[in-house]
Amino acid sequence: MFDDLIGQYVVEGLENLDKWEEACLELGRGFDEPSSRLLYRIAHNLKGGAQIFGLEELIQFCHRMEDLLRLVMNRDLEVDQELVAFLLDLETLLRNWLNQLGQDMAFVPSLAAHKNRLEIFIDRSKESPTSASDGSLPCPQEGSNPPELEDHLREMLASESDPQADTEGVKGHRSGTPKPGGRNRVGPKSE
Repeated sequence: MFDDLIGQYVVEGLENLDKWEEACLELGRGFDEPSSRLLYRIAHNLKGGAQIFGLEELIQFCHRMEDLLRLVMNRDLEVDQELVAFLLDLETLLRNWLNQLGQDMAFVPSLAAHKNRLEIFIDRSKESPTSASDGSLPCPQEGSNPPELEDHLREMLASESDPQADTEGVKGHRSGTPKPGGRNRVGPKSE
């Protein structure tokens, strides 16, 4: 029974890592909120499974990955090609780790280099101008926005008259309006 459970954890983890790779490739094209959230969920699920089996090294490593991915989700860390390459390296590491766990539950790969890089990226967020200690964002200087950003901002302003305009075709979009009989994100279902 235990072998079946670990086997299922490995198979599901490997399937999720296929999604991890796709999400990284999306991030490589520029920040993508759904992709950053998917990466976080995958790390969280890997950690949860590792907790079931008492895989302390994997738990701790996934926890730090969650910390990094939370910074990405909150846009406290700039997504650049170096970060995307590192996230793809993590996918390779995790894939190898899971494959080995299927054969040897005590297996732990060499993590020092990856842990070091994780900390470097996490520390970068502390240096970022968007992570001011008071939570405020720096005031941009006039003319400092790239043309793509200015075009995007114009589109956003134009779509304000039609609130559905910017959500059409967005896969996985959630509006702030709760569905009848559904749960809101703040508290339990109201009766």
